[in-house]
Amino acid sequence: LNVRNNIINRLIFSMLAIILFALIFSYIAIKLINNPLEEIMKTVSYLEQGDIDKRIQVKRDDIIGKLAEKINRMAVKRSEAARELEKYHAMQMTRASHMASIGEMAACLAHDIKNPLACMSSALQVIDGEMEDTSENKIIIKEVIDQIERMDHSVKRILEYAKPEVMDKSVI
Repeated sequence: LNVRNNIINRLIFSMLAIILFALIFSYIAIKLINNPLEEIMKTVSYLEQGDIDKRIQVKRDDIIGKLAEKINRMAVKRSEAARELEKYHAMQMTRASHMASIGEMAACLAHDIKNPLACMSSALQVIDGEMEDTSENKIIIKEVIDQIERMDHSVKRILEYAKPEVMDKSVI
């Protein structure tokens, strides 16, 4: 009977030791694995939401620490890419503004040229109409009128280029 009680006591003690060991192991696993992974997941969530300056505090040299370092390097690259994109966007906006100014200047210049060309062309056509067909100067006037028309065509192309594009509102 004494041997039997001794075996039962040892069995109960062994079971309690196994349960205590399992609890201690679970606590250590939670502290060493789960908590750092939760911190990593929280930081990744911040990064996903756009907080590109968020970083993980690397306190370990194991696989979890290496994972945190890689995520931090990825966040640095993403942050650098975002800053480059902002710089590129600012350059593009400056260029677009510059091109719009050039377009406006070209339109003003074209209108300033177009009006005198129209007056010259009209005057020369009147003179041409009043000249006799046998006049030698008729050929010269015809050539000047052709050159004015060529210049007028060039000015029209400048005006077409300077005209702002019509935005397709269905895309917006």
